Amino acid sequence: DSSCGRFETRTVIAGGRLTLCLLVSRRCNLRCGFCAVEFSDRDMPWKTARAAVERYLERNPGAVAPRVKFFGGEPLLNWEVIRRTIEAGRSRWKGAGLRFDLPTNGLMLDNEKRQFLCAHPEVEVTLSSFAPRGVVPPGTWFTVMLDRRGGGRAMVRRLRRLLAEGYRHFNFLPVYFVPWTEMEIASLRESLAAAAGIIAGLWHRGVPVRVKNMEVWSPVPLYNEAVTVDTDGSVYGSNLIQIRGMERFRNQLFLGHIEGPAWGFETRRPQGEMLQELLRDGAGPELWRITLEVDANLSSFVADLARRRSVAEETACAGGAR
Repeated sequence: DSSCGRFETRTVIAGGRLTLCLLVSRRCNLRCGFCAVEFSDRDMPWKTARAAVERYLERNPGAVAPRVKFFGGEPLLNWEVIRRTIEAGRSRWKGAGLRFDLPTNGLMLDNEKRQFLCAHPEVEVTLSSFAPRGVVPPGTWFTVMLDRRGGGRAMVRRLRRLLAEGYRHFNFLPVYFVPWTEMEIASLRESLAAAAGIIAGLWHRGVPVRVKNMEVWSPVPLYNEAVTVDTDGSVYGSNLIQIRGMERFRNQLFLGHIEGPAWGFETRRPQGEMLQELLRDGAGPELWRITLEVDANLSSFVADLARRRSVAEETACAGGAR
């Protein structure tokens, strides 16, 4: 937290804690054209999810901030397994301090799910599309997608609409691994600068806006080092195994099966350098170069926000001292 306590902040480094990623569904109700995920009709059964969490807790006793991330596809297509896993966090695994991440496009949120999620604040929800009005749990994050063809003005309009609807937690995510042109990257840079100006203005007025990009870091664009359990119980060292065309790299990321012989989380985790090599080989040199350029613009945006927040905090402290 800041010294004045007016801006809610926290620092979470992906490499500093071990997250378990459950691919609870390979299905999706949208299948956006820019998405690189390999879809199928497979869902994870409760038995597999339960075994994965139990192995995660067994192999990492006393882990700092144990965290389970539901992933897909669209995770809400397998709501029953999500609900049972969260409930078990308070009963079967009581005392472990489990917290959960639930990224979703939001289109399948309804009042029943909202009521459940509101009663379980240990679940952090992140939307990527506008959910039906009135069903968004308090404190929900919104992922602002930055499409190369969307244009900067469209992104700024969307951000203003989100703020008007009461959202205060944001994650900015460019579309990676697509052939951005230099003109499109310039537009991205301008739109990020405009977003930074809007957010900084709110900070100066004491509005507690949070930007997840300032709080979470990963060694590769978009994907994570998180130990990942696929729908069939196969365990991998990263959720890179979701990507179309990455099948040939599965053996390099494979750790074992959830019901097989004991395997460790830490000892066989791939390092960031290995994940970068796999992504570079999978994308090809030119697409990888473009992706790094896009990601560098996002990093500059985060650095700009950090500078602006520091100024806002100093201004707030000076005002309080008077």
